[in-house]
Amino acid sequence: SKVATKAPVAGATFSEGDNMDVVAYLSEGGTSAGTYFTETTFSKNGTNWTGGKYWPLTPSTLNFLAVTNTGGGVTGHVANVFTTTSGQSVVSTLTGNEDKSQTDLMFAAGHGNNIPGNYPVVLMVFKHALSWITFKVKNGTTAGGPTITVNSITLNDVAANGALTVTNPNYAAEADAEDDDECTTENLTASWAPGSTTTLQVLKDDANYADALVLTDGFVAFGNGVLVVPGNQTSFTINYTVTDGGNSNTFNYTHNIASGTWDMAKKYTYNVTISLNEIKITPSITDWTTEAP
Repeated sequence: SKVATKAPVAGATFSEGDNMDVVAYLSEGGTSAGTYFTETTFSKNGTNWTGGKYWPLTPSTLNFLAVTNTGGGVTGHVANVFTTTSGQSVVSTLTGNEDKSQTDLMFAAGHGNNIPGNYPVVLMVFKHALSWITFKVKNGTTAGGPTITVNSITLNDVAANGALTVTNPNYAAEADAEDDDECTTENLTASWAPGSTTTLQVLKDDANYADALVLTDGFVAFGNGVLVVPGNQTSFTINYTVTDGGNSNTFNYTHNIASGTWDMAKKYTYNVTISLNEIKITPSITDWTTEAP
């Protein structure tokens, strides 16, 4: 399997022992078309993932769908897969993905052709199912002005959990070794049904909240951000302290985000400038695979 990154909060690729749930559909050849196996856990074993499942004995085309299931507050499962001709779907439930229990959730599709004596490795390029919200902050006062320290940043009223449905309209398409266009991740459509709401505090890594940060006159990242179930943008609260002439005062500033939604597989960066006059917010959006400005 070929994968993208795991949790951006941890900043690492899949580790040994991580796993995913995989289903396979026999699209043609060998035996009658239909489900070949369902809800099988594949675990990382060196550079590939294995799950004790084997190719058919006769030449056959198998199509696959997978969802990561790596723990840390994420429960992924596949249900009602390959049961109708309308398409395959996977339903994954994100539960308790709050505060420090942050784990990425990803999905992928792939296919391979069974050629006796030359069994292929199934390539699956995963897509992120969550939104990644990050912050950069700076001191907007003049040189020699007060010291400003950001103590915490919290997202308000964001989805704490939800159900993800992924559908592949080409699940039954035939495929051969020269054709990689069918039953790939690019063909998938996905949607979320958000659940209950919660508050999420920005993390420094996958085990700690971000440290208080003394601001400079240039933008600096505050922690590593927060993974959220895609849904309505609401607001975030910045807790910061202003120290001037030996006197310190701490404030909470809540910024209401303009009406809109956070989309899956997008990285949102909010550039925050704090001064004695006003706080200015400049948002930017990038695909998850690239760095925000």
